[in-house]
Amino acid sequence: MNLLVGTIKAQVNDPNVRVGYLCLFTYNAYSNQQKLFIGIPEDIIEKYGVYSLECAKAMAMAMTGQKNTQADFSVGVTGTFSNIDLHNEGSEPGVVYFSIVFKTEQAMAGKINVPTMKRFDQKQFVTETVLNIVLDVLESIYKALLEPQSYIK
Repeated sequence: MNLLVGTIKAQVNDPNVRVGYLCLFTYNAYSNQQKLFIGIPEDIIEKYGVYSLECAKAMAMAMTGQKNTQADFSVGVTGTFSNIDLHNEGSEPGVVYFSIVFKTEQAMAGKINVPTMKRFDQKQFVTETVLNIVLDVLESIYKALLEPQSYIK
């Protein structure tokens, strides 16, 4: 998914995209060792695998917890497109997991079923899907910050 991270960052930082200049740090954790390095607990990888909702949640949570990023908002994405990763059990072609964290609280997480198409088109599909969800979450957070009383039940 390292190529996907670059695509998402490019879209988020594009001044023509309505989010604009939001993403300051990205980690491309392509290997299991890189995931461990950024703070994914080894037991998450062993129990659920690198291609799991739990791993995506841990990836996003790790970014909000790192002092060097000072991130309030983070996104974790893991999965495969049309390929099977022979080095990791649980690799399902066309399944991507994502997680969005705001201030160490889980905001949204889910699974994306990626249609069979050219790899570039799959990257675009996942990028657009994740960014649309990110925009929805950011809008909800923004509204809650502007009108906190309307969100208190």
